[in-house]
Amino acid sequence: MIETHRSFVNRWECDENDHLNIQFYGQRFDEAARFFRLHSGGPLLGPLPRLRLIRYHAEMSGGAMARIESAAIEGGDHDGATLHLMRTVPGGTLAASCLDLDALNRNGGVASIAQGDLLASWLPRSPSFEQTEPLSFDEFAKIGGFCTGQSLVEGRECHGDGTLTQQGYLARYSNAAAHAWSAIGVGSTMLAERRLGRVAVEMKLTHHRPARLGEGLIIHSGTVGSEGKTIRLRHEIRRATDGVPIASAEVVSLLIDQERRKAVSLPDEVAAWVGRPVPPEARN
Repeated sequence: MIETHRSFVNRWECDENDHLNIQFYGQRFDEAARFFRLHSGGPLLGPLPRLRLIRYHAEMSGGAMARIESAAIEGGDHDGATLHLMRTVPGGTLAASCLDLDALNRNGGVASIAQGDLLASWLPRSPSFEQTEPLSFDEFAKIGGFCTGQSLVEGRECHGDGTLTQQGYLARYSNAAAHAWSAIGVGSTMLAERRLGRVAVEMKLTHHRPARLGEGLIIHSGTVGSEGKTIRLRHEIRRATDGVPIASAEVVSLLIDQERRKAVSLPDEVAAWVGRPVPPEARN
């Protein structure tokens, strides 16, 4: 594997749980992927991978330092995919891992790792390795989806070619998730009273087509499943002017005790709402 990224976690990059927000993990992994592609003889700019899977292993708080190493996988089910591992500096604790599965982004050559040398802990556990097919907003509403955001793609969010960055997508998912959680009873008041936090542990990101500078985007979100202590969120982003699907995300999340930093079980009254249409009064 070769080093493709180094960074420092700023306090302003951290969220209400006092750890690095998901959008900044996405930013770091996407930059690592682009430099891996550059070192492999490809262009620095280019499309996001059609499918990107991220697994969060350990919290990164303000003041932490990180480095990322990357390699192309050779052989097996993930042949040609790119693996990125984010570790703490110093210490080398695995903080997050990312797998890019997209033939258009296959690099090879500069650094590789055999499928047989992969550790299971590096790979996502829950989401499948298949791209998520977009759901219409009407179909999504039947299993709990509702509008959680409307926004314009601004220049500060874009690459030089005018396409939305990975960070831009994840910032929208992060904001939308709060509304999806709140609609099933896990809002700011409940979190404060019980000293809980909402965290993502895995994400599957499917990019259908690029969002571009000046476009309006509408995002619908919902809680569509649960297993054990985890809950599965889904997000759908479509272009506001014509409804063209832009991106889909499946996120495995859970609640943590803010003091012990350990996962807790979903309250029964919360689990009962998962996968059901959300009444309008619960969204406000």
